[in-house]
Amino acid sequence: MLNRPIAAIDMGTNSFHMIIAKKENNQVQVLDREKVVVRLGEGGSDYDYITPNAEKRAIETLKAFKVIAKKYNAVIQAVATSAVREAKNQKEFLYKVYKETGIKVKVIPGQEEGRLIYLGVLQIVPAYEQHALVVDIGGGSTEIILGYKANPLFIRSVKLGAVRLTERFFPNGILNPIKIKEAENYVKNFIIDTYEEFKNQNLSFEVAIGSSGTAKTVVELIHQNKKNEFSYLELLDLWEKISRYETPEKRQKKLDIDENRADILPAGVIILKQIFETFKISKMVFSPYALREGVLYELLYRKNKKNDLKEIRRNSCINLLKRFNQEILLNTANVSLKILKYIGKEYPELLSHKELLEYASLLHNIGVAIAHTSHHKHSYYIISQTEYLLGFTKNEIELIACIARYHRKSFPNKKHSEFETLTPTEQNLVEFYAGILRIAIGLTRTHVEPEIEIEKKEDHYIFYIITKNPSDAELLCNMAQLRKELLENKLQKRIVFYSTR
Repeated sequence: MLNRPIAAIDMGTNSFHMIIAKKENNQVQVLDREKVVVRLGEGGSDYDYITPNAEKRAIETLKAFKVIAKKYNAVIQAVATSAVREAKNQKEFLYKVYKETGIKVKVIPGQEEGRLIYLGVLQIVPAYEQHALVVDIGGGSTEIILGYKANPLFIRSVKLGAVRLTERFFPNGILNPIKIKEAENYVKNFIIDTYEEFKNQNLSFEVAIGSSGTAKTVVELIHQNKKNEFSYLELLDLWEKISRYETPEKRQKKLDIDENRADILPAGVIILKQIFETFKISKMVFSPYALREGVLYELLYRKNKKNDLKEIRRNSCINLLKRFNQEILLNTANVSLKILKYIGKEYPELLSHKELLEYASLLHNIGVAIAHTSHHKHSYYIISQTEYLLGFTKNEIELIACIARYHRKSFPNKKHSEFETLTPTEQNLVEFYAGILRIAIGLTRTHVEPEIEIEKKEDHYIFYIITKNPSDAELLCNMAQLRKELLENKLQKRIVFYSTR
């Protein structure tokens, strides 16, 4: 376990990424990030040679990364993937990098790359207890991993990448129907071979996850950062749009994408589309974490690889509260879950996301760190924008932020931008959970966790509140009475509070 910060550098075929972080209170604190498009594999003959120009770009980028890392007194761990892995002049390149930058680069094989990608993905996507198929399309290779809990069960590194395929079939990023068909057939052969291995081992998956640049660009183009997942039909629709535009310049202008991605995006989407079709994927979740986060986590937790995702998620919430010097409201969270347990008997669909209610209950007051006035809105901002919540999807963080935002004052309203962007199902969940949280806040105003019994009548619910001191129970009933309207609206029944049974 290292005391100094770690600067994990992923020297990819298309771009170099660096993340700097340290371990604090058994949580990972991200200090800085940087990305530079290097095109390390550009210009070589099928990636067997790193050109002088690519070498120069790489060294300049690593020098800049080292300057940033030095500011944090960080230990640098650099890993290189397919472009360096396959280069015949690998040793010469690595020697020159070390001579000019002082950075020792670890060239990792495809299997290790896949393992570290899976490890990185697990830190942010809540798929620990599911069989997860992870697809990482890089510039020079594509990693396909099946994992369950902390164990990768299947890893294949395929020599297909967005840059590699572009240079082979679409020089300068120019598309034409004949070359598109040739590229699709070429990719299909690779992916079918991988799928046959997968199928022969009687493997299956419950969730599909995409990481790195292609998946990131796809989800951004489809949902404009409002969701972190996309369907096969949405991918097909996007491909139809992409394939209309022959040149990178047109794609950049019409689709509003980064110029460094406009030329290689079609190749990446062809690979992704074929994986969807071959593996019969209906929906894919995007993971912003990949190889570099896996390297980081491996180093920070080398002596303690605890992969209980629920604990990671809950601890990150508590760590965020400590970071803002805010009270850890365990009583409120416990009472929220007690109420949900009973309400869930009539509305079982609410139970599958109960962790979100727990975390929102813990975090709802964090906005007080900015100001007490409108602190519910400040809570929304902190939760939705922080980098310190681990193990969640972007969508889950948005839901937690919304629940916290509506713990007081106005009810959820479609005129509010943060609520309007949610799906109807998510809106319903936020309304129910915010209604429950409001009552839980009232029932824990004295910092005493009461016993609660709930009885359903034909036209109303009775909440019996029991404490050691009867006067405390009466006060809590009065506090909860002031906060019951939202949940009453959702239940379409009155709620009555009694301080004894």
